Amino acid sequence: ISLEVGEVYGFGEPMLAPGDPPRGWLRVLPAGSSPSLEYWHRMASIDWKRFLYDEDATGLEFFVDLRDRISAEFEPDLLLIDSRTGITEIGNVATSVLADKVVCIVADSAENLEGSRAVLRGLRRHRRLSDSALLEMRIAVSRPHPSIPLSTRLDAIRTFLEEPAEMLDATLSIGTPY
Repeated sequence: ISLEVGEVYGFGEPMLAPGDPPRGWLRVLPAGSSPSLEYWHRMASIDWKRFLYDEDATGLEFFVDLRDRISAEFEPDLLLIDSRTGITEIGNVATSVLADKVVCIVADSAENLEGSRAVLRGLRRHRRLSDSALLEMRIAVSRPHPSIPLSTRLDAIRTFLEEPAEMLDATLSIGTPY
């Protein structure tokens, strides 16, 4: 799907209106020097249970402070956090502590859609830390099947993701994927 400058697809007002000259900047803050061996050793050495879940855990305060420092120092209009795929501690922090909105990029394969649906159903009950509202979730499809018309495939993906869950409050309502 290609977007023209100024088009809006459910995420608020466009940053640029049609005809506006380009402005702003994009800054990438890497989480580390992945895929270096040192990066993976450091990640593996974190005791996530102690950091996030123990009685005297300081992880929540750490991540809230990190979010606030990024906001104060860079004043971003939009902050995108690329979290690890699947159900992980850092993915949970990125979606339940740091996020106001979640954009889940799914590959158009049965395995990826099954896993994404499980993760999204888990997020369905999460509330934003900032105001306790439910997380807004959007789906973006990566590499849709070229042999099937895009609108047909997006409808099929939406239908699959929105199938009723065993626990009805986990059933998703995602709207049309991008």
